[in-house]
This record gives sequence, C-alpha cells and structure tokens, in this order.
Amino acid sequence: MKSPWKIQIVNGKGIKAQNKNGGSYMQPRSFQSEKTTAIQLTDMDLFTLLKRTDSYISNWETVIAASLINNGKRMLADQQNSQMQQTAQAPPYAA
Repeated sequence: MKSPWKIQIVNGKGIKAQNKNGGSYMQPRSFQSEKTTAIQLTDMDLFTLLKRTDSYISNWETVIAASLINNGKRMLADQQNSQMQQTAQAPPYAA
C-alpha cells in the first residue's frame, strides 16, 4: 500500500456538559457531524507533517513559553506577597 496513513477530520456540533473539576466535555451521543474531510498519506508525507508540527511547537516554546512562565511566576509572587500582607494586617485571633 503506497499511502497507508489516513487522517480524517470531522467538524460538527454537540451539547456541552460541565464535569465536576470545572472542565467541559460533550454529552455522549450528542455529536452531529456537519463536514468531513480525509487525506491518505505516505510514510514520508506523514513524517514531514509531524516534523513540521514538532518544529512549530519547539519554536513556540522557545519564543513564547518563557515569557508566559516568567509572567506566571511574577503573578504568583505578587499574589503570595498580597496574602502575606493581609495576614500581617489581620487582627490577632481571640479565643
């Protein structure tokens, strides 16, 4: 078989549901397909697509992720400082 890999993309709608952890998912049996497309690929075609994807993710991590992590660390430090200030200003506990 010259093109052993088949990738199929299905676009559609379903009913959104909330899980107990705050995430969301689609209710079982609620998906209704609207559009579908598929492509068959050779080993080399699939490798090329996956390598391009890997390269994109690696470059994104190099360029974007560092600033996101630094901003997150800064926000966490600010939040911790704010909590420590609130704790220091709180009146002593009376039993």
